[in-house]
Amino acid sequence: MLRALSVAILAIWSCFAFAASESAMSLLDNRFRVDPTIEQITFLVYREQSSQPVVLVRPDGKKYYAWGSYDNVRWYQEPSLDIISVDNPMPGPWQAVGKVTPKNNIRLISHLKLST
Repeated sequence: MLRALSVAILAIWSCFAFAASESAMSLLDNRFRVDPTIEQITFLVYREQSSQPVVLVRPDGKKYYAWGSYDNVRWYQEPSLDIISVDNPMPGPWQAVGKVTPKNNIRLISHLKLST
């Protein structure tokens, strides 16, 4: 219970973190490309009501599941929504596999550094 609550808080916080530069985009055929400069990415994946959580597939083919335990992944799920945050995601093409709906969203969070 405590783990689920902390995951939910972290996932929601990731979506609304104002200390970092954010941009959002929609999934294209449940696929998206992650740039090597991205430090954190948060996926808001809407799916059909009461369907199974999505499976997140990395560029190297490794799969992340809602019930898995990963050092760099936080996952919060509802009956029709997955919020997945990945720290230091692998660059390249990713995919969300499942019964997703068209209103999906990806939030990219990267920390900008100025140099002179």
